[in-house]
Order: sequence, then C-alpha cells, then structure tokens
Amino acid sequence: PGAVNIDVKNPNFEEEIQKLDIKKNYFIYCKSGVRAKLATEKMQEKGFKNAKNFKDGMSTYKGTVTK
Repeated sequence: PGAVNIDVKNPNFEEEIQKLDIKKNYFIYCKSGVRAKLATEKMQEKGFKNAKNFKDGMSTYKGTVTK
C-alpha cells in the first residue's frame, strides 16, 4: 500500500524522481530486478542515499503482496 509507480524507461523518469523527498527510504522493485537496479542507480546518482534495490525482483519474493 502506498507504493508509487515510476517507470525507469519513461523519458520523464528523472523529472519524476525529483518530486520525491530525497531523505526518505525507497525500496525499488520490478519483476526480475533488472529495471529496479537501473532505477536505484539513477536515484543514487541524484543523491538518494536511502534507495535500495529489491534484489532479484518480485519473481523470487515469497511474502504477502498487497495490490
């Protein structure tokens, strides 16, 4: 609940992440982890110190998912 969907492949990705609070914690995920890794790297380049990639993506996640 409360997740924000920002597509790393969208040309406006960097503009969209600039709207976020750089000091908050962010857990970045996608299905396999590849796009999340790219998004995390871009966010960290912009100064997000608390952006973490959800390793291996949702395809390996065993927990409960709320949509």
